[in-house]
Amino acid sequence: MDVKKEEVERITCKSLAPASSNPTGSHDQDEVVREFEMYLNNHHDMAIAVAAIKALTSVVKRSKATTIMGLEIELKAAADKLKACNRSSISLAAGCELFNRYVTRTSLDIPKFDECVEKIVERGEHFANKSISSRSTIAELVDRFINDGMTILIHGYSRVVINSLLHCAKQGKYFSVICTEGR
Repeated sequence: MDVKKEEVERITCKSLAPASSNPTGSHDQDEVVREFEMYLNNHHDMAIAVAAIKALTSVVKRSKATTIMGLEIELKAAADKLKACNRSSISLAAGCELFNRYVTRTSLDIPKFDECVEKIVERGEHFANKSISSRSTIAELVDRFINDGMTILIHGYSRVVINSLLHCAKQGKYFSVICTEGR
């Protein structure tokens, strides 16, 4: 089951705009798309929203902005570039919006620009790492709700659900799964 490869093909931007069309002038926005695609291609179990947050965190690291407003403009342009890759991806849009709100909130908490940028990068990396580790934590917590002989009804595809079911099966539990939709 190579669902991740199909997701990457749907997300990948087939035609990137030339670097000269960069609205901010201080950062090549196509770089954020390449980095996003690299995360998805190299980490097959990474969620799309997490890859977006990692790519946007990298934008902050490379930013030449000297003000919060300048940083927010760069991040909005980078997020728009990512969202343009696949306008129908809810998790991609949510990851970008979440990160942009995070930046705005951090700028209110920490008035010094350099310290704020450091904190944004630190929090972005922490969020991405926490998201990755949460999948296994959820699987361990779900284990107590699934018993031998159960029939489980699921709808669609979720890495968290798949990981949880696989964890329970590895624990020696036997159950049936009915999927109402598969992609």
